[in-house]
Amino acid sequence: MAPAVVRTVDVTGLPEDVIRALESFVATLRNKPTVQPLHSAPYDVWVKAFDEWVKSHPRRDTLADDSRESIYAGRGE
Repeated sequence: MAPAVVRTVDVTGLPEDVIRALESFVATLRNKPTVQPLHSAPYDVWVKAFDEWVKSHPRRDTLADDSRESIYAGRGE
C-alpha cells in the first residue's frame, strides 16, 4: 500500500462550528468503505441488493384497492 499523502485545507476565517462540521465530515468519509453505486453496478449485484432491501421490510398481508374508482372516490367523479 502506498504511503498516505498529508494534505491541509485552509479554514482561516471560518466559524468554529463550520470547522467542527468539516472535521466530522472528514472523519465520516475516512470510516466509510468505498462502495460502488448501484446505478452503475452489474445487474446481478443490483438484483441482490434490491432483494435484500425488499426482505428488510415487514410483510403486509393486505391488499390495496388501486382501482380508479377508489383513487378518485369523493372527487366528483
